[in-house]
Amino acid sequence: MVATARTASGGEGLRPLELTELLDRTFTLYRRNFTTFLMICGVPYLLVFVLTFSFGLLMGGIAAQKPADVAKAAGALAGIGMIGLLIGIVLYLIAHSASQAAAFCAVSETYLGRPITFGGAYRQARGKIVRLVFVAIYVGLATGIGFVLLIIPGIIVLCRCAVALPASILENLGPRGAANRSWALTKGFAGRALVVYFLTFVLGMVAALTFQFPFTFLANLAKGTPMAGVWNVLGEVGQTVGAILVAPIGLIAFTILYYDLRIRKEAFDLQHLLSAIGPGGPR
Repeated sequence: MVATARTASGGEGLRPLELTELLDRTFTLYRRNFTTFLMICGVPYLLVFVLTFSFGLLMGGIAAQKPADVAKAAGALAGIGMIGLLIGIVLYLIAHSASQAAAFCAVSETYLGRPITFGGAYRQARGKIVRLVFVAIYVGLATGIGFVLLIIPGIIVLCRCAVALPASILENLGPRGAANRSWALTKGFAGRALVVYFLTFVLGMVAALTFQFPFTFLANLAKGTPMAGVWNVLGEVGQTVGAILVAPIGLIAFTILYYDLRIRKEAFDLQHLLSAIGPGGPR
């Protein structure tokens, strides 16, 4: 089954959006392309779940052995654990960046009126994933330095670099170029980025309370019994489900914000219209 994204701008066209309209278009695009974005954004979270679950089974199997055997395997287990952790981190970074790059491509295509499939989004993202990793690291370091200095500078850097990732993917920019591009676009509009960050944070908390907390609560009540393990596994499943459901919202919102800022500051809507008409003019 191939999931195909549908356009979100519809008859409204490209134009400057009020903040409420930007959020409304975010949820409209997500709702119309729910399956597509779940598939695109679910890859890294499913990978983490599989790795965590597999490691948990391995640890459980070792713990079930005789104490003497467990003590003998402790050194080897620690080494395997460190190697596994490093491999897991690398795989997650690649999968997460690939997922984000594909999501930015999918949002861009649908927002500009061009449907795209799950496979098509990942094909468009191919060749851009490594660059996105370096952009994310660059922005993350800059934001981290801001938070170390004082909280407020960190928030300012976070908001001013809010569209660096979509800019990197959609304009083929490196770390410094993407950060500078975002800094220029968000001038005077950093508050919008802050609202999107806050919204995704709140939705993430709601998802955790809805899909994970009940099972964690039951696991604590059943501590020391066989059911505790069952509730813990269901809690991990719930955490994964909640994360996958919330993940597309921020990616969609920041991509739409990127285009909204270009429309406001660069008349991107007119550029897109002229590009669609072509050199021959209207027919």
